[in-house]
Amino acid sequence: MTEGAFLLLRLFFWLLPGLLAFLCGRAFWKGRTRVALGLLTVALLAASLSKPFPAGLASLLLGGLLGLVPPRPSR
Repeated sequence: MTEGAFLLLRLFFWLLPGLLAFLCGRAFWKGRTRVALGLLTVALLAASLSKPFPAGLASLLLGGLLGLVPPRPSR
């Protein structure tokens, strides 16, 4: 595996917990509690498996906070 491919894979695994936590927050806003809990479980697992643990945890927290911001009202 080349160094560039390795870095892209590591970046993906750092951002995955944040993306899942963001989707979890949006699911809570839509009232889909079971979906949100499933996404939160997978996000926690992905954050705990990322190599530098603080990077995965920071991504998880940032994505979760951004997901809990109320969505803009539709026009």
